[in-house]
Amino acid sequence: TAGDLPRVAAILSSMRRSLSLVGDVPEFRAGRERLHALEDRLQGMIEGSLAEAFSRGQDASAAAPLCALLLAVDRAATVESLYCKARCTAAAAKWDEARAAAAAAGTSLPNWLPAHVSWVA
Repeated sequence: TAGDLPRVAAILSSMRRSLSLVGDVPEFRAGRERLHALEDRLQGMIEGSLAEAFSRGQDASAAAPLCALLLAVDRAATVESLYCKARCTAAAAKWDEARAAAAAAGTSLPNWLPAHVSWVA
């Protein structure tokens, strides 16, 4: 369940640290693949909710704990990718909106671009 995810992330993080110590021992070589598969499952359980939180904009209260779970299992690239995708989608929508409004008002790009850049920043 969602309430168990922090505990699962902590256990997987501990497993990762342990495997870094014994990973070269023959009995534990397959452990890395199993750990990776479990981390992939955890990531799959979190990604949808995190993408939704990022797409809602400044909803840090929902995104922060989900980010922490992925960071605990060394998935910073996933957090970055989801954040960038959400922000780029929002920026593209805002661009289209500003461009359409400017065209309807007969305003040229140099007139509305500074406001758009401020919004993106």
